[in-house]
Amino acid sequence: MVTTVHQGLFGTGHLVKTTDLSLGPAACQQSALNAAANRVIFQMGLHECGSVLQMTPDSTNLFYNPSPENNSIILRTNPAVIPIECCYL
Repeated sequence: MVTTVHQGLFGTGHLVKTTDLSLGPAACQQSALNAAANRVIFQMGLHECGSVLQMTPDSTNLFYNPSPENNSIILRTNPAVIPIECCYL
């Protein structure tokens, strides 16, 4: 499974830190970063990171858990869970 996430995840013009993103219940970290395109890439087996095989399409979640910034006055503190549906091609 390859999941590519744009760091401008929320469309606010601000990029999220790559360390604030994880995939699945096992909180797998990124496999690669395309800094030029502001893309975070997760690449792992379909049933890794805590994903569970289901009779319906497989799914997992992308987790955004913001960490505090040392020099920021404004801080987004709300975590987010983004569902990801996986399918075989």
